[in-house]
Amino acid sequence: MVELHSNFTFEGAKTSQDGMFPTNHQLHETIEITHGFTDWFETGFYIFTAEKNGQGLTGLAITFVRAFAFRRNGNGQSD
Repeated sequence: MVELHSNFTFEGAKTSQDGMFPTNHQLHETIEITHGFTDWFETGFYIFTAEKNGQGLTGLAITFVRAFAFRRNGNGQSD
């Protein structure tokens, strides 16, 4: 599965704080690519980006593995 998450900060910090760029009028786009191997196991990959005029485009990529545990009720369905 591929998902796109978009966020825009209309009003945020206008100066750098503790080494962080200002967030005012900053756009964040995250691409999430996941694949489920079983009902309880999936792996995925995130690409995080941020863009603001005058600061350029910054990015970070993260891989994750996630396992789920479901309890089945008497009808064979998960709760």
